[in-house]
Amino acid sequence: MKQIIIHVDMDAFYASVEVRDDPSLAGKPLIIGALPTERGVVATCSYEARKYGVHSAMNIKEAYRRCPHGVYMHPNFEKYRAVSEQLRKIWYDYAVKMEPIALDEAYLDVTYSAGDFERAGEMAREIKARTRKELGLTCSVGVAYSKTAAKTASEEKKPDGYFEIRTAEDFVKLMIDRDVKSLYTVGAKTAEKLNRIGIYTVRDIRERKDEILERFGKHGQLITELSFGIDDRKVIEYKPEDAKSLSREVTFQEDTENYRMLDDVLVLLALSVEDRATTACSTTCWCCWHFRSKTGQGGTVFTERASRSS
Repeated sequence: MKQIIIHVDMDAFYASVEVRDDPSLAGKPLIIGALPTERGVVATCSYEARKYGVHSAMNIKEAYRRCPHGVYMHPNFEKYRAVSEQLRKIWYDYAVKMEPIALDEAYLDVTYSAGDFERAGEMAREIKARTRKELGLTCSVGVAYSKTAAKTASEEKKPDGYFEIRTAEDFVKLMIDRDVKSLYTVGAKTAEKLNRIGIYTVRDIRERKDEILERFGKHGQLITELSFGIDDRKVIEYKPEDAKSLSREVTFQEDTENYRMLDDVLVLLALSVEDRATTACSTTCWCCWHFRSKTGQGGTVFTERASRSS
């Protein structure tokens, strides 16, 4: 049986949760991340803020320059994780397997639970309706034959959207004249390299596939396959013990040469990672500590941690 995948993507998740809990924020440009007086970046922002060019990962100073009248607030990750758990309970009512990508996004394998695209579409609309009714939030949902197509579909009608891409032919018809950056795995740097050799659209990729394979190797093979709608990747159930790395970090708001304080912070970060590693790791783990000074110099220190079974 050909796979049927639903991709669920919450709309401006952190910001939407805050607006839900404080209706006075509705309609305002809400920027969640660092405050304008701090170092840091935008974690997410409301659609009202995006109208001013603010976006995720933007330096907070630039965000404030573009939107000085916005409402700025720190993220409440404990709250967002709790809402994410509620979301996943809804998703698991439909999925045989679920692959979370973030707190607010996941691929759902409904190949056998749905059986066909008609039922999968009904499931997707039920997910949207339950998300609104039970949690007071909206999501965009895509139903498709592959992971790439499902993610593309969920982005097609954002926010609060629904879209289907049933076949590779449908995917190609939708994408063929779009910019190369619209394809999965084609980021800004890859797009720049493609543009240098006169490749700007998905159609260009298809017409010059041999050249792309020669220039870009394995990545070029992936790009060309996607331009033809080929993506056989499966939904992979996430297990904490499968994580290849664990991390914790902190950004200081001011440069510091207080090494005693830095030692204390390093110990706290190490204990946090140790606690997670003890739960997740069944084999010997190596810990590495990265540090960087204000001059740009840095380094890495490695330490070994015994497994929980030893």
